[in-house]
Amino acid sequence: FVQDASTKDYFSALLPKLGIKDVQITTFFEWAAKLLQINIDSIKSRIGEDEDERDICEFEKREALKDLDSEINFNRNHFKTLEKVYEDYLSESSLKLLAKQKKEKIYDRFDLTILLQIYKNTRGKLEEEYIHYVKVKGKSKLNQKKAYDKIQYSLIIVDETQNYLPEQIELIKSTVGDKTKSILYVGDLVQQTHLGTLRSWDEVGEEFTDARQAKLQKVYRNTKQIL
Repeated sequence: FVQDASTKDYFSALLPKLGIKDVQITTFFEWAAKLLQINIDSIKSRIGEDEDERDICEFEKREALKDLDSEINFNRNHFKTLEKVYEDYLSESSLKLLAKQKKEKIYDRFDLTILLQIYKNTRGKLEEEYIHYVKVKGKSKLNQKKAYDKIQYSLIIVDETQNYLPEQIELIKSTVGDKTKSILYVGDLVQQTHLGTLRSWDEVGEEFTDARQAKLQKVYRNTKQIL
């Protein structure tokens, strides 16, 4: 899991040159959109006309996500589901933004996380759709059938972990393979750039002894702002 398209392109070119193949490189947005059958072009990082409006909307959605009712059932009418989740949390101005989102079919990171969490709660797991073919009895033709497989990855690497919501990390963790149970986090929790993201490893049930972590004492690349 990487943060953006440019990082995805970089690793997509680098790994095969290093002899590392069969690696799926994706962003959380792309991954969630695929599972929810949402067009990736329908996703925006933040919703609102100015910084204040965006901050307020994100804060209110964050509260709704923290209190998410596990009894809400998943269906493909995504905005009907989101309206139900947000009805007691969004202010009048944020509800107007949600109505505009619905009209334009636009989703942000909180919407995707909430929908994916409801999907998992309803089915008990995250599943990936695939097509298989079934022979028609007494005929030579084959019919297409949709089926679902539980997602299990042998190894997951999460880059820039500090920019993920705890709930996003938990969703990703639920797809770690039972045999390997292998997940690697890369990041620095004090370098957050988004509201509501991971502040402590306790939030996702992780604890690292010295043998389970590698600390880089020097940083060889910094932004002008950090310097």
